[in-house]
Amino acid sequence: MDQILSGVPGVLCYLDDILVTGKDEEEHLRNLDATLKRLRDYGLRVRKDKCAFFQSSIEYLGHVIDAQGLHKAPSKVKAILDAPVPQNVSQLRSFLGLLNYYGRFVPSLATKLKPLHQLLCRGKTWKWTEQCDEALVKTKEALLKSEALTHFDPALPIQLACDASPYGVGAVVSHIMPNGEEKPIAFASRTLNKAECNYAQIEREALSIVFGVRKFHQYLYGRKFTLLTDHRPLTSIFGPYTRIPSLAASRMQRWALLLSAHTYEIEYRKSEQHCNADGLSRLPLPVTKPESREVDIFYFRQMENAPVTTKQVCRATRHDSVLSEVMDIIVKGKSAGDAPDLKHYLSKRTELSVQSGCLLWGRRVIIPPALRKPVLQQLHSGHCGMVRMKEIARSYFWWPGLDGHIEEKAKTCVSCQKVRNIPQLAPLHPWDWPEEAWHRIHVDFAGPFEDRMLLVMVDAHSKWPEVAIMKSTTAGKTIDKLEEVFSRFGSPLQLVSDNGPQLVSQEMTTFLQVNGVQHIRSAPYHPSTNGLAERFVQTMKHALKASQDQGTLHQRLHSFPTEIHHMQPPRLHLHHFL
Repeated sequence: MDQILSGVPGVLCYLDDILVTGKDEEEHLRNLDATLKRLRDYGLRVRKDKCAFFQSSIEYLGHVIDAQGLHKAPSKVKAILDAPVPQNVSQLRSFLGLLNYYGRFVPSLATKLKPLHQLLCRGKTWKWTEQCDEALVKTKEALLKSEALTHFDPALPIQLACDASPYGVGAVVSHIMPNGEEKPIAFASRTLNKAECNYAQIEREALSIVFGVRKFHQYLYGRKFTLLTDHRPLTSIFGPYTRIPSLAASRMQRWALLLSAHTYEIEYRKSEQHCNADGLSRLPLPVTKPESREVDIFYFRQMENAPVTTKQVCRATRHDSVLSEVMDIIVKGKSAGDAPDLKHYLSKRTELSVQSGCLLWGRRVIIPPALRKPVLQQLHSGHCGMVRMKEIARSYFWWPGLDGHIEEKAKTCVSCQKVRNIPQLAPLHPWDWPEEAWHRIHVDFAGPFEDRMLLVMVDAHSKWPEVAIMKSTTAGKTIDKLEEVFSRFGSPLQLVSDNGPQLVSQEMTTFLQVNGVQHIRSAPYHPSTNGLAERFVQTMKHALKASQDQGTLHQRLHSFPTEIHHMQPPRLHLHHFL
C-alpha cells in the first residue's frame, strides 16, 4: 500500500487504513480523486459502507484527529477507565502499556505512576496498597481531563524544553503560536539507569537535552529551534557560539559534537517556569530495554594496580568534609555555600565530574588530602626534577596547590640535594643592548692555538670583532694591544672580561682607570656572563680547525667571515705582537 500510494499528496496509509486530507474542500477533492484513480489503476477496490467522506474529525490508530489537534479515542479511554485493578505483575505491565500509549497527553503521567512502577522492580514483593489505588484513580482522572496536542506545523517556531531529576529525564517539544501561546506537540520521558544516576547534575541536565533531541529528531533536524534548560552553565557549554571547555568530561564533549549537527538557540528558563519538562523528569516512564551491566572505564581498571587505588580514593573522598560537600554539589546539584575551602573547586564546577565514586577534573583524578603524601612520594620515586614531576602530575591527578607541593617535595629531597650542581646555576640576566657603537666591548683569550694565543674583542652594539695573534699574554703585552685599539676607535665606556690574571692585575686596573673605562668582571664559574666573547671564540676556533690545510694562521684569519650588523662581512683586523 505504501508503494501504491507513494507520491499522492495529502494521503497517509497504515496497512489498509487510508487517510486523505487537504487544506480546503477543493484540494481535498483533488487529493481524493487522485487516490481513487491510483487504486483503480492497480486493480484495487474500496467498500463504500466502510468509507467516510468530508469528516470534520476521524478516529485513526486509536486517536481522534480534527482541526484543533490530536485527541484520545473515546473507545480506548473507556477501556482504561473501566479497567479492573491488576492482580499480578503481568496484568500491571499490560495496563501500563495501554496508559503509556497515551502518555503524550499527560505531562506528569510518570509522577502519578510512581507507586505502580515500584511494583515492577526486580525482587519487589507484590502488594497492592492504598497508594497504588490512589495513583490508579489520579491517572485515570488526568487522562480523562487532558487537553489535545497541536498539529506539527513547519511554518511555526518550535522549541524543545528539557529537564533532569536524580532519577529521570523529560522533554517537551512545542509550537509558539502567533499569539505567543505555547502548545505542546508531544511529551517524552524516561528513567535513568544505574550508571546514569551516578552522573553529576550538569551531566544529567545535558543528558536530558541529548535525549530530547534524539527523541524528537524528526521535528528538529534541518530547521532552527529554541532549546530551553533550567541549568544556566549549559547555555555556555552547549551554546552554538561558544567553545566547550577543554577539560570538560569526555561524554560532554561527545554530546556537544552531536548537538553541533543541529541549528538552535539555547536559552535559560527558571525552574518555576520550567514545570512541563520538570514534571516529566521527576518520575519518568520506565525503560523497557534491558539494563546493561555497568563496567568501569579502562582508566580506572588500570588504577587498581597503582600505589593508590580507586577504592582508596573513593573512600577518602567520602570521609573528607570538603570533597564530600563538593561531591554533593556536583552530583545532586545543591547550592554552594561561601566556604573559602570550596572556591578552588567551584571555579572549575562546570568541568568536574564523578566516575566510580571519584571526583575528576577533566581526566585528572582529584586526590583527597589523606592520600596526597603517598602520591607525591610515588611521583618522586625516580628522583626527577620538579618540571618533570609537574608534567606527569598534569596528566593524571590534581588538587589545589599541587604545583607548590611538588616544588617543596623536590627541594626537601635529601638525595637530590646531595647530587645537584654546586653552586646551583643562577638565572641569566641579559645584557642591555648599548645604543652606540664601542660603548661596551667584551674581551677574552682563545688558545693556545698552533702555539699562539688569540686576543678577541667584540663590540656589543655592532658585533664588530678585533683579533690579535699573541705569543705572550702578559699584562704589559695585553695593555699594548688594548692601547692600540683604543687609539683607533677611542676608549669604550665599559670593558667586560673574565678573571684572568693579566686582566685583573694592578697594571691593567691602572690603565683602564686612566682611560676612563669601567671594568666589569664575570662571576667566578659563570663564563656565560661574558657570553658574547665566549661564543665568538667558539665560532672562530671551529672555523680555524676546519681550514687547517688552507694556508697559514694569518691567511685563515683573513678569510674568516663574520656577520656584522646585517652588513657584508669585512676582514678581521690582525695585529701580530712578537
